[in-house]
Amino acid sequence: MATKILESSALSVYCESIAMMLSAGIQTDEAVFLLGENMQDSDFKRACDKVYAGLISQKTFTDSMRDSGAFPQHVIDMVGAGEYSGRLEGVLSSLAQYYEEEDRLFAKIKSAIAYPAALLAIMSIILLFTVSTILPVFMSVYDGLTGSLTSGSYGYVSAS
Repeated sequence: MATKILESSALSVYCESIAMMLSAGIQTDEAVFLLGENMQDSDFKRACDKVYAGLISQKTFTDSMRDSGAFPQHVIDMVGAGEYSGRLEGVLSSLAQYYEEEDRLFAKIKSAIAYPAALLAIMSIILLFTVSTILPVFMSVYDGLTGSLTSGSYGYVSAS
């Protein structure tokens, strides 16, 4: 079994590529073989190889995908329904669109979180620098001008 389920972008590419090859009249086993044939060693290639091995051992496309362990249960169930109804190409196209949109949504969420997090980190560094370096200079200038801080003022400066 594959140790890892494919990411949304890989699932989208897989479903879209198989759907295109099926619409071109290529058989499922040959389509899966062609998809993984010229790839470097990756989770995607291993998933294609395992599905292909299942297909050439006379398993259904659904069972081959299930045995590979690289696909979510939702995809396996949808492919099974598509195989049973004879609309596998349409189901794979729909799954490709779904996972492409999911991948795009996750990318937007990541960028929406990364930018404020980077700003917060930079502001924290600036604040730390201000408190540790600049504030003591002001305290020494204040001491030189007026003598010393009152206990209340000193407490506020120390707390900050």
